[in-house]
Amino acid sequence: PIVVCSRETGDSKMDSTNRSSRTRLQLETDRLFALKFMPDGRQVVTAYGTDLSILDVATGAVVQEIKEAHRSYIRDIAVAPSGLQLATASLDNTARLWHTATFECVAELRGHTYSVDCVTYSPDSA
Repeated sequence: PIVVCSRETGDSKMDSTNRSSRTRLQLETDRLFALKFMPDGRQVVTAYGTDLSILDVATGAVVQEIKEAHRSYIRDIAVAPSGLQLATASLDNTARLWHTATFECVAELRGHTYSVDCVTYSPDSA
């Protein structure tokens, strides 16, 4: 699947690889800063300002949510290939690691002088 978002129109569309089935996922694109699929493609992780959510792709329902996951806007999200952990980068000069089953912060990477703009996992990460 692919999600295409436009801040200009406030519209978001999700196209599945099967062109005959289209799912529309409603996203508030004016505050959406990052979006990543979970490895199985059934859920998507979103960052709205300082909030982090996992949404069910089929229904659009919020599966997990954490308000104020960071002290400032979240710039990027990375999902571990296993789907067991995700990382967030923020304007608050930190990166955080989250356990996806509990949405508990398991580590905060501090010491950056400026904002942390991006995070990623290597393909062989857990």
